[in-house]
Amino acid sequence: MINMVKKIIVIILVLFFVRGIVFYWNDVGFSSIFSTNSDLAIIKDDISKLNNDISSTTNKFFGQNLEKIKSQIFTPSPLKSTSKDETNNSAVLTQQGVLDSTNKARIDNKEKSLTFNKTLNAIALKKTNDMFEKGYFEHISPSGVGVSDLAKEAGYEYVILGENLASGDFKDDEALVDAWMASPGHRANILNSRFQEIGIAVKKGKFKGEDVWLAVQTFGTPLSACPAVDQSLKMTIENNTKIISDMEKQLQIVKNNIDKLTSNDKQTNSQMLDLYNQLVAKYNDLVNETKIKVSTYNKEVKEFNSCVGSN
Repeated sequence: MINMVKKIIVIILVLFFVRGIVFYWNDVGFSSIFSTNSDLAIIKDDISKLNNDISSTTNKFFGQNLEKIKSQIFTPSPLKSTSKDETNNSAVLTQQGVLDSTNKARIDNKEKSLTFNKTLNAIALKKTNDMFEKGYFEHISPSGVGVSDLAKEAGYEYVILGENLASGDFKDDEALVDAWMASPGHRANILNSRFQEIGIAVKKGKFKGEDVWLAVQTFGTPLSACPAVDQSLKMTIENNTKIISDMEKQLQIVKNNIDKLTSNDKQTNSQMLDLYNQLVAKYNDLVNETKIKVSTYNKEVKEFNSCVGSN
C-alpha cells in the first residue's frame, strides 16, 4: 500500500514538472531558441551574397570598363600627301573650314554633326606643334606620348578617343577632308557615330626642310556623356556590410549565451530571447535596405557598362 502511494506521488510530481516546462517555454518563446541555428545560417548566406555582389560590381566597374575605355582609341596610319602643286602655294587651310567639311561628310552619311570642343582643340594644336618641333609624323612621339596621354594631361576624361593626321599640300579644307575620306581608317573616324566632339589644328611650317601643312583631328566622347556611378552609394553598401557582419557576430554571442541558460531563471531567458529577436529585426531591416542599395548600384553600373560599350 505504501509503495502504491509513493508511485502515485511520483507520477503526480512528474506531471506537474512536465506541465510547468510546457507553460514555461510557451511564455518565453520555445520556437525562437531552436530557430537560431537556421537564422544564423541565413544571415551568413546574406552576408556572403552581399559581399559577392559588391565585389562583382566593383570588379566590373573598375576592371573591365577601365580596360575597355583604354582600348577605345582609334589612330589610323598618318596620311601623307605626296603631290606637289607649285601653283597652290597660296592655299590656306582653316580650322572652321575643316570642321564644316567634316560635318558635311557626316551629314551626307546620315551621322550627327560633331561639336567643337576647346580641350580637344588644344590637344590637336599641341600635337601639331610637337610634330613640327621634333620633326616626326606619327601618332606616338619620340618620347612615347600619344593622344591618350595628351588627353589625360589636358584633363579630358573620355569614353572613346580618335586621332587623324595628315601632311602635305592640299588645295583647300574640303580637299584635305576628301583625302581623309578616301582613306578607310580616317573615314571610319570621321563617320564614327560614337564620336560626339572634335578638335582641329591646321598649321603650315618647316618640316624636315620643306614648307608643308600638318593637320590634326582629335575626336572624342567625354566620360560625362555616360550616366555616373554613385561612388558614395558603394561606400555606404560596404559600410553596411561591415555592420551586418558585426551584427552576425553579436547574434552568435547571444545565441551561445541562450544555449548555456538553464530553466532556473525564467526572466534571464526571456531577456535574452528579446535581445536576440530585436537584433534579428534590426539585422533584417539593414539587410533589406542594403539589398535595395546594391540593386540600385548594380543598375547604375549596368547603365555605365552599356554606355561605355555603345557610345
